[in-house]
Amino acid sequence: MVHDFERHVHSHDFLPADHDRNSRGVWLVVVLTGVTMLAEIVAGTLFGSMALLADGIYTSWPEALAVAVLGLSVDLASAWPVQ
Repeated sequence: MVHDFERHVHSHDFLPADHDRNSRGVWLVVVLTGVTMLAEIVAGTLFGSMALLADGIYTSWPEALAVAVLGLSVDLASAWPVQ
């Protein structure tokens, strides 16, 4: 018995057409958050504000995680072969 698999063939391209524009927007938010975090840490250190220092340090671990996850996902999504 011979099976025709042509009807099961389809594209695995799941990225939307405006993926590059959306990716740039996400990276912009990550960079702005990082700049704000560094400004809080520097200002908290210079002015002796524990609130600014604590907020800047508290923001640092999710920021590092976001950079790592986004960097990996963007690299994987753009490098994945389109069938």
